[in-house]
Amino acid sequence: MKTYPMPVGNPKFFEGNILEVMNRPYGFFEVEVTTPKDLFYPIIQTRINTSEGYRTVAPLGTWTTVLSSTEMYNAIDNFGYSFKINRGFLFERDIIYDKYVDHFNNIKSNTPKDNPMYLISKLLMNGLFGKTGQDYRFNETRLISNDNLLLLIQNKDIEVISNTEIGIDLNFVVYFDKAKYKINSASPRSFNGCIAHASEITSAARVEMSLVIKYLIENNYTIYYMDTDSFFINKPLPDHLVSHNILGKYKLENIYKEAIFLAPKVYAGITQDGNEVIKIKGLSHDTINKDVTFDLLKSLLIKNKSLTFNQTKTFRNIAMGSINLLEQTYNLIPTENKRELVFDDNNVFISTKPFVINKDKVIANSDP
Repeated sequence: MKTYPMPVGNPKFFEGNILEVMNRPYGFFEVEVTTPKDLFYPIIQTRINTSEGYRTVAPLGTWTTVLSSTEMYNAIDNFGYSFKINRGFLFERDIIYDKYVDHFNNIKSNTPKDNPMYLISKLLMNGLFGKTGQDYRFNETRLISNDNLLLLIQNKDIEVISNTEIGIDLNFVVYFDKAKYKINSASPRSFNGCIAHASEITSAARVEMSLVIKYLIENNYTIYYMDTDSFFINKPLPDHLVSHNILGKYKLENIYKEAIFLAPKVYAGITQDGNEVIKIKGLSHDTINKDVTFDLLKSLLIKNKSLTFNQTKTFRNIAMGSINLLEQTYNLIPTENKRELVFDDNNVFISTKPFVINKDKVIANSDP
């Protein structure tokens, strides 16, 4: 976000392979992707329909998607991908967020963590990119009479989301007004954001992570698990990639004697100090602390093994002004949300491999 150019100026639409008339044009393109056949860690993502539903995966094969040119050139130059461009939008580019990031990072770096400005500066720095891509279409809420509720329901431009009777002839209504977002509306709502910036920032982040993956592979690291901005590896990173306070560098979180990785955001390990670290998305901290151990999770490495936990979760109902407690069953099993699971001859989960797709459909899996 600080060092990558962002799209600026008026976008220009084109059709056809723009590479035939321009050298490395900048923008967002609809492309036909062809991956190398032997990548163990593909880097270009797409949405596919898996046995677990629609998922975002980084597969091998061929498909059509929309990409930032920044991400496309990185895939060509460093990973051997090929692309056919069908159409897209061209932009000018400029570095525009450097002073913004420097300003709030300076506040954060020089403020104690117990000072409110530490959190405020962190949120303003990290949250800007999400704000640029935020959906500007908002639901509206009103307290109205029964007659006005009927008029609202009869209005073809109004979609009533929910209605709660809170008194005699008084209704708490949540609705969406389509008319306010029509292009030809007499008073359309302005959109203070930029989808192109949000897309380019996330593309740049994926490029940065892919380059670290490339470095790790070329320097004989073993990568056990990766997430949005973190990874688990078999040996320390070199000093030039590590810092606790420099933006864009990595910091050491833990050193584990043993660890297992079962699914996205589901893993556990035993640190050098003997402490257990357990992360399970969707399972409450109270349940994890009370019922889950490292050894228990290790049992999930056996094929078709699952664990079931009972937990109490809270759900807020703003319309009713209440908080409800719900007893819930949580079923935990290694998933193929992102990659295919690989088992050894004893049916023990030992690795994963990328899906292979052809025009958005899973046709096979890569060789082990």
